[in-house]
This record gives sequence, C-alpha cells and structure tokens, in this order.
Amino acid sequence: MGTCSEDIFMLSYICKVTAVLMKPRIITTILMLAAFMGVCAGGQVSPGVFFQGGDNWAGRIDYFNREAGKAHPLIGYTVTWAYEFGVSWPDYITETVKAGSIPLMTWVSCVNDIMDSNYPLQKIIDGAFDDYIRRSARTLKNCNTRILCRFDQEMNLNIWAWSVTAPWNNGDPKQYVEMWRHVVGIFKEEGVTNVEWIWCPNCMSYTLEAWNDVENYYPGDDYVDWIGIDGYSWGSANTSGNSQSALSFPCIFDPIIRDLQCAHKKPIILCETGCLEDARYPKAKWIGDAYDYLFEYPFIKGIVWLNSYNPDTGTGEDFRVIRMYDDKLGVPGIVTSAYRSALAPESLIAYLPTLEQVTPAELSCSPLPRGGEYPKHEMMLNKHPGLIYRTGDVLAPAYFVYPAADPANMFVDPYVVVRLPNNTYYSYTQSGFVRGIAPAATGFAVKRESRSMTFYHTFSNDLPEGAYTLYSALVRSGQSPTVAANQLSFDEDPFVYQR
Repeated sequence: MGTCSEDIFMLSYICKVTAVLMKPRIITTILMLAAFMGVCAGGQVSPGVFFQGGDNWAGRIDYFNREAGKAHPLIGYTVTWAYEFGVSWPDYITETVKAGSIPLMTWVSCVNDIMDSNYPLQKIIDGAFDDYIRRSARTLKNCNTRILCRFDQEMNLNIWAWSVTAPWNNGDPKQYVEMWRHVVGIFKEEGVTNVEWIWCPNCMSYTLEAWNDVENYYPGDDYVDWIGIDGYSWGSANTSGNSQSALSFPCIFDPIIRDLQCAHKKPIILCETGCLEDARYPKAKWIGDAYDYLFEYPFIKGIVWLNSYNPDTGTGEDFRVIRMYDDKLGVPGIVTSAYRSALAPESLIAYLPTLEQVTPAELSCSPLPRGGEYPKHEMMLNKHPGLIYRTGDVLAPAYFVYPAADPANMFVDPYVVVRLPNNTYYSYTQSGFVRGIAPAATGFAVKRESRSMTFYHTFSNDLPEGAYTLYSALVRSGQSPTVAANQLSFDEDPFVYQR
C-alpha cells in the first residue's frame, strides 16, 4: 500500500479555449449507394480530414486515405473571397470529388488576413458584394455535386474579420445573423440545392458574456443544414503562448453539444479538431478516447481532424496524425497507429449519408440542471470500461458549472476531493493536490455556464489499488464544506484502480 503525495498528481489548468487505405474507390462508391438506398445512419460517424492546401489535391487525399487505412468522405479546406470558383486553381471541388470524397469548404469573407477590414458585415448586408456572392452561387450550382459550406466560422470568438467585436462591425450578434441570411438568401434565389450550409461556432465563446452566447448567432433553421463545432486540445507542445494544457474530449465539447442537441434538430459535425502532444495526456491516448466518445452524442455525424500545423500560424504546433509525402517532419508511429485504430470500427463509415438520413427527428435534451435557485454542477470522468483504470491510463475529469439565477448564491467555493482506498483524502487546489480537504478556488463567480478545475493524472504503481471516490461540491463562499446545508451542489464519482 502506497501513500499519495502532491507530486503523484499532475497540476492542471482551467479549461480555456482560444481560437485553432484509401479503400478502392469502387468500395466507397458501393457504400455511398448503400446510404442512398436507405441504410440506417444511426450510431455512425463519417471521418474527415482538414488540409491547408497544396498541389495534387486528389493525390493528397488518396495518399492520406491509404496511410490512415480508411477512406475519409469529408475533405476540409479554406478559401477566401478572393477565390473564384471554377477559375482559381487548385479546383478543390473537382479534385475532391475525383478522390471519391465530399468537399467541406470553409468559405471566409476576408482576403488579406483574418482581420481584413475590407468586408464589414454591414457592407455585405447592404449588397456591396452581391455580384461575387451571386457569381459564386451560380458556379457552385453548376458543379452538380454535393458541397458542404462552413461559412464564416467561430463567430463567437473575437479574432475574425466577421467577429461582431471587430472595429468595423457593430458589436451585436444580430448583425452576423442578418449577414448570414443575406448570403444564404442569394443562394436560395439562385436555386442552389447542392450546397449544404454549416453554422459552426467555437466550442467556447470568448468573451464569456451573456450577449456572446452562441444561440444569439443562430440564423434560424431555414438557413442552416448542419451545425458544426470547432475545438482543440492544446498540449504542452504548443509554442504560440497558449497557456492551455491538454483537455479531455468532454471538457472541450460536452457542454456545447448538450446545449445544441437540445435546441436544434440539426446533425452535428466536429469541423475542426485535433490535439497536441502532452506528457500528462499523450496524443495517442487522446485520439483513442476522443473517437470512443463520439458515440455518446447521437447528433454527431462527422468528425474532421486537422492534419496540419497550427492553422493560424502555419508553423509550430503539430496536430498531424499522418505524415504527408511533402512534409519535412515526421509523425511518431504511435500517433499514426492510434489514429488508424480509432478509425477501425465499422461505425466509422467511409461515406456521408444524405442530409435527410442524418437529420434528427427529435431533440435530445440532457436531464442536467440549467440554473435555478442556486448554482449546480457536474463532474464528468473520462470513462474506461467499468470505470476501471490501470497503470498508464489517464484520469481527466471535467468540472461543469451551471449558473445561479439568484445573485445571492452567485459566489461559491468549488471543491474537488479524492478519497484513496486507504481512506486518506487529497484536494485539488490552485497549487496542485494537497492532503486533506481544501477548496479548488474561493469566491468563484457563477455568472454563466463554465468549465474549469480539470486535472490530469496518469496512474502509476505509486498509488494503492482499490476503490477510489472523486467528490466535488459547490459550497457557499467561506463556509465549511462538511456541513450539508452549505453544499449548494454535490457530485460523487466512484472508480477503481487496478495495476
């Protein structure tokens, strides 16, 4: 029997999101035909990959599919409003279809850079760019192929030209909604039916203010076909000053997926995701966990991995799972193997069902509380079969807090406490784990839904085997956590460690 010391557990960071074989084509074609013949799409997810451009586009897709061991029906890429469809090269749509896949086109209303001031939302609304939009609509219509368009994504961040917080926009999400409806409306006027529109927020809004809630940007069901979500796990290998550590898949995606599944009967695609290497949560492990989690969310029908460097800088952070033939740097074999294994299940399908097949008939609402007379919370563990963890497994719980309607209960002290099999207790604090019962933070303001206090621990032989319990509570600020009347919200999660 061992005892727990502070260095056994790893320090974590508050969850904080900032903006970033090829089977023979005849097999893919057969699978796609099966989808059109009415094969049930429930419980299935279509994989995709996001590239940052390059020549020999169809060959690039074929190469990636061969190395990954499965065809990717969704191919993501970005074009700006400088791009003339059918004129500019490469012709991504033709080349993607040639490779047996469906274009997932990120179309952004900027040209020079991501904070291009030449395309204010109001000028788009007022028709200054209607000729380009209408010309694009007609050309895409004549492609006679299915296209998914992810237009002006991550509108709930403050880093883009189309962010309402940009100096040339008016700060009101309604302006973004009006712009979106204007652009999609032109496509409707032109009778474009082969373009499916993806409305794609980031997994967490920044700034975290009520006016910036993602729902304030939703254009309406008549203007949206798919809902997309972007989110990354930034590990210790990041080089851009990002202060995040690795985040588990639920910490990144769970709150927004639950909310959107309960608000809109639209299928979901994770349009951009990936992770960096992290000593506390290895990349290969994260990949396997993430693809396992997909099937806990019935509305998720696609996931697109960014196989590239940081999309904002073009260098530095390496999200790749496959080394492309023109890459200068390799990808660790354990990472590529993990990705191939994650794609192996038959539920990861090499085609994309029709929109009609994957559109949910009913909403999927969680029984979790949302507000009330006092704040509530939930602690979610990254699950292992039977909640049994073994040496080398990673425990990465996510702490979800739901806001208080009563301002008197807005400030709380959150607690995260682990009971070991030898009946000793260790508490997560801002300094790491300490023996005894201590708050993770004090005077925490529960003004909005948030995610925080996630920690990461790789199990090793230093810990005693047996039954563990992870306790979490929201306690009236400054009050004793051991008095039940002071506990505004309480959660208890048992698990087992076996070497």
